[in-house]
Amino acid sequence: MRPWRPPPTAVASLGHQCSLLLRRLAERHSPAPTCPSSSFLRALRCLHARLLTADLLHAPSHPHLTLRLIHLYTLSPDLATPAALFRSDPDPGPVAATSLVAAHAAAGRLRDAAAFFDAVPPARRDTVLHNAMMSAFARASLAAPAVSVFHALLGSGSLRPDDYSFTALLSAVGQMHNLAAPHCTQLHCSVLKSGAAAVLSVSNALIALYMKCDTPEASWDARKVLDEMPDKDDLTWTTMVVGYVRRGDVNAARSVFEEVDGKFDVVWNAMISGYVQSGMCADAFELFRRMVSEKVPLDEFTFTSVLSACANAGFFVHGKSVHGQIIRLQPNFVPEAALPVNNALVTLYSKGGKIVIAKRIFDTMNLKDVVSWNTILSGYIDSGCLDKAVEVFKVMPYKNDLSWMVMVSGYVHGGLSEDALKLFNQMRAEDVKPCDYTYAGAIAACGELGALKHGRQLHAHLVQMRKLGYVPDTKFVLHDMEPHEKEYILFAHSEKLAVGFGLLKLPPGATVTVLKNLRICGDCHTAMMFMSKAVGREIVVRDVRRFHHFKDGECSCEGLNMNPGESENGLIQIAGKVVDKLGIS
Repeated sequence: MRPWRPPPTAVASLGHQCSLLLRRLAERHSPAPTCPSSSFLRALRCLHARLLTADLLHAPSHPHLTLRLIHLYTLSPDLATPAALFRSDPDPGPVAATSLVAAHAAAGRLRDAAAFFDAVPPARRDTVLHNAMMSAFARASLAAPAVSVFHALLGSGSLRPDDYSFTALLSAVGQMHNLAAPHCTQLHCSVLKSGAAAVLSVSNALIALYMKCDTPEASWDARKVLDEMPDKDDLTWTTMVVGYVRRGDVNAARSVFEEVDGKFDVVWNAMISGYVQSGMCADAFELFRRMVSEKVPLDEFTFTSVLSACANAGFFVHGKSVHGQIIRLQPNFVPEAALPVNNALVTLYSKGGKIVIAKRIFDTMNLKDVVSWNTILSGYIDSGCLDKAVEVFKVMPYKNDLSWMVMVSGYVHGGLSEDALKLFNQMRAEDVKPCDYTYAGAIAACGELGALKHGRQLHAHLVQMRKLGYVPDTKFVLHDMEPHEKEYILFAHSEKLAVGFGLLKLPPGATVTVLKNLRICGDCHTAMMFMSKAVGREIVVRDVRRFHHFKDGECSCEGLNMNPGESENGLIQIAGKVVDKLGIS
């Protein structure tokens, strides 16, 4: 039996009704709720079911219905359904692909986004789809794929890049680590030829590109772009200020800051943050006071920067006054905005020796992240409250490498070297990679525990070698320095270090074998002979010329290989030795 199908007029009417409903859903829910069980998603699924029943999906008479349905699904957490709708389309178009590329890129699923881009035949791709893919690569700091998409756009023949294309391309290229001035100049020329230089977003991206280039000429070019811009916004000025600060030219940043008419609060925040990053905390606080006097709106970024300035410079009285202003404005902060401010307050009072107040603020925080926990942990350790720090470390819901480093250092400074080593081993067991400071703490703990016995053991071998007659041959050090300094350089030769490591790690009596890609020097050769006698082991060294077997104070080469004469003379001497041993007349 064939399934029931409504008459054509009913289908048209239903399609029109669904189109209106989809439009209303888009107007009422933009952006859509993020809860999968929201009313928006339920209504969308009901409409989806009606379209399936009426066989209106991918219908030639109503192509816009499927496109609008896919777009609305991409506004929700349910990305599987629009992906399935797109794949079921026998002729996928660029409009639906653009929505899917943007949604999957925003969700961090860049591979899926690229798959939807590739699913559209090159002949059907439009400029908007290329722009969406380039923007996705730019947000992921992938410059090369973004440039490839731009080249594909240029090579299509019928398509031309627009303002959004250049904005995405410039943002992507700005993520390159080896950004050079010619790259910036070439892109600038392309922008000028296209006529997009007058567009605000393109000019902002061009300034950001120049400011990320490390050559001095790049900042001059950025300044030239700024002077030629007919319109400027807060992003323009902020990019210039941040760029100069990153280059270490705080005076130039301040000069640009003073040019801003009707200064935006974000530009004030950028300048204050630049002063803090440059260690000019007094200037940061003075600018904050001017900001207050000129009644510029203060936000969480302002307070975070000025509190950091007060904590770093020791302006604890000023920091308390800033805290008072924060208390008056605190109800206006959402929890996410209050988090960095509260972290800065905990840092301020911890560095000021007011750990009790810092803990009180920490306990009142509704939202905490790993920075919050690390801050109070460091505060306890700096205040000498190691037992409190241990309690905090045990209850931390999440730790990073900094948490472990702070705790290991706390144990070392508290004289608990054994606990520091235990924590260090636990850290490695939990597959947390130690940083340099953590290694330094572990080494200090080893020193405190007397773990330098291996060093004493090697020193005893050296003393024995001296008694046997070993004297460092400093003529192999060509630097002009004192004799004792030359001896230190000789001790650091790679073959000596390798043999010393082998003596520590190999079982007693085992042969020590060293492979070297250079010729062994005369002093190392002599030292190996004395070392083999002092430790009672055989030492084998393979250099670029031959194997050297050191045993009982002698070498298999019998010293001929180390003679400073010509190699031909050395071979003659070796041949003579062989003749004498064989008794050939």
